[in-house]
Amino acid sequence: MVRAVSKRLVDTKDSGENSGKMTDNDLLKRLEKLEKQNATLKNRKEKFVPEEDEPLKADTYIEVVSLCPTILTLSTEPKGRGINYTWNDFGQIRQIIYSDLQKIIQNHGSGLYTDFIRKGYVYINHPEVIKKSGLKEVYEKLLTKKQVDVVLQCEAEVKGVSPSINFFESTIKSQQLLICTILIDRIARGAILDLNILARFSRTAGCDIVNLAEEAKSYLDMNLKQSA
Repeated sequence: MVRAVSKRLVDTKDSGENSGKMTDNDLLKRLEKLEKQNATLKNRKEKFVPEEDEPLKADTYIEVVSLCPTILTLSTEPKGRGINYTWNDFGQIRQIIYSDLQKIIQNHGSGLYTDFIRKGYVYINHPEVIKKSGLKEVYEKLLTKKQVDVVLQCEAEVKGVSPSINFFESTIKSQQLLICTILIDRIARGAILDLNILARFSRTAGCDIVNLAEEAKSYLDMNLKQSA
C-alpha cells in the first residue's frame, strides 16, 4: 500500500530570516526527488499484474463440481490409470490440483478417450482455467450448477417466460440428457413436477421423461419388494 505523505517545504531546522525561504537549488532538488518518486510509482503500476492473469501454479486447488446424476470417476491417464477422482452424486465438489486437472482435461476432454469435460458431466469453477484450457467457447453453452438447479425446479411460464425452459433449451444435448436423467429419478422417487414443462423438455431433448420415470418407479418398487 502506498501511503500518502505530506512533505513540508519548510525545513523545521531553519529559523529566523531563512525560515520559509528556499533557493532555486533547493526547488530543483525537490522537483528531481518528486520526479523520481513518480517514476518509481509508475514503474510499479506497469509491473503490476492482476491476480487473474498470473500464471496458475501446478499445486493450486481448482473447484470442480459434478453435474452427473450417477457416480463419475475421471483419471489423469487413459483407461483409468494414474490418479482417479470420483464424484458420488450430482452437485458434489472436488478440489483438484491444477496439474492433475490439466491431465484430466486432456484425457477426458479431447474426444479421443472420453469427452466428459466438453459434454458437461462436470463443471470447472475457475474462469482462468477454462480460458487457458481452450474451453471458453464450450463453456459459453454449458450450464452451471446453479442454472441446472433452476431447470430442475421446472418453473411454469409466467407471461411467456420460464427460466427453467430458457436454460434447458440453451445448453447442449448431452447436458439436456443429464438433466432428464436427474428428473426421471426424482419423479420415480415421488417428486411432483409441472407436466407441461416436462413435455417441453422431452420434445427438446428427444427423451420421454414421464414414461421413463414410470418405468424407473416400477423397478424401484420391485427392488423394495424383493428386499422386504
